[in-house]
Amino acid sequence: MEGSSHRATGPSGWTTSAGHALSAALHPVGVAPLGFGAVVYAATRDLSATMAWTAIAAACAGPALATWLWGIHRGWWTDADVSQRQQRPGLFVLGCSCLASLWLVAAWSGPPVVERLASASVLAATAGTAITLAGFKVSGHVAIPVALAALAWPTSPAATALLLTVAAVLSWARLAATRHQPAEVLGGWLLAAACAAVVGPA
Repeated sequence: MEGSSHRATGPSGWTTSAGHALSAALHPVGVAPLGFGAVVYAATRDLSATMAWTAIAAACAGPALATWLWGIHRGWWTDADVSQRQQRPGLFVLGCSCLASLWLVAAWSGPPVVERLASASVLAATAGTAITLAGFKVSGHVAIPVALAALAWPTSPAATALLLTVAAVLSWARLAATRHQPAEVLGGWLLAAACAAVVGPA
């Protein structure tokens, strides 16, 4: 869901550099597991269960992450955001399959919060993939913390506030780095909010 086949015109110099730096520092690879763990802990107050389910989620996502990293190493992608639409289908389908495996595990033996997180992930990833393959784009960098923030409420207003702050910072960063147009950032917010609303709070 990341990156554009075109580049927005606008910020330059230090703002572009800051946008790239913040996008890297708050990359979904870090924000997703940390946010996942925060939401699970807020709902369960069980640190052991939180760590176990975060590890399970990471393991389920592992094949997609490994493929993405290997593709960067081998030069399969034009850039780390996989900005070229024709490069995305296989990776996106693999990502959806990995998240579906997490949903199956959570539905079989997970607490309700994990099942809701997995359901929202599958829904958002599938919808995001369909949107992207149809020729449109939404910001995955932004959508992930927004969805987690919505799911964290009302069990942890503090986590919700922190995740929304991350989403706001990333909204600016993705525009400053010229990786997205404003409509694509807004699309990330709307997609995440819609999926979280369908699933319900954790």
